[in-house]
Amino acid sequence: AGGEYEDHLIVSAHIDNTLMACKSLSTLEKFKAVFLTRFERTDEGEVSMYLGAELIRDRANRTITFKQSVYAQKILQTYGAWDKPSVKTPLEAGVRLTKEDSPTFVDPALHSRYRGITGHLSFLVTMMRCDLAFAYAELSKFVQCPGETHLKAAEQ
Repeated sequence: AGGEYEDHLIVSAHIDNTLMACKSLSTLEKFKAVFLTRFERTDEGEVSMYLGAELIRDRANRTITFKQSVYAQKILQTYGAWDKPSVKTPLEAGVRLTKEDSPTFVDPALHSRYRGITGHLSFLVTMMRCDLAFAYAELSKFVQCPGETHLKAAEQ
């Protein structure tokens, strides 16, 4: 903002979600006042959710934690996996997904389910679940033509 503010401001914007942070509340309020006159936005107050992630602020310890447990639970419930036992690895050890497991004709229901699971995994990996990145990378190779083997791996 050209040096008009006394403290550093952090602004994160994604489509219609904007998050602002600053050490100084007065600087933040001054910036928001100018920002809201230039852009069509509303001030929703202190944030508790941002881009599907829960934001937990511990003022006493001066920490902020992002969690996607609500989003992850919603995905598991959507695909009927909420009550399944958890696994130690996102993909079964030793299983190699290949193009040979892709059928000539893909069942539309299987295709839709597979794309949904893979798409939801993409968001988890992008936001904060880097432990799922390898599984996502392997599964995403077969989004255009998944077979039963691919779906079984995705549902693990």
